[in-house]
Amino acid sequence: MVFSGFIFVSLAPYIVSALLLSLLFEQLSYLVKKGNLPGPLFVPPIIGNAVALVRDPTSFWDKQSATAGTSVGLSANYLIGKFIVYIRDT
Repeated sequence: MVFSGFIFVSLAPYIVSALLLSLLFEQLSYLVKKGNLPGPLFVPPIIGNAVALVRDPTSFWDKQSATAGTSVGLSANYLIGKFIVYIRDT
């Protein structure tokens, strides 16, 4: 029992580092896909902006539409691990 606890304690920094590295890669992947499109600069890891969508869907899509209206009619976002592009047609 003491031995297994010691292994976990000794591996904990590596596990935490791997988790943080994967979250960093997820964020960088979003930023690369987003490019110059308008949209949030930071999205919460894994769930993205799903909480805002569930909490008030109408407001979420209104904000997406307003953001898309500031450019050529496109905006980017991230929902539950999926990169989305919102296309606004006037």
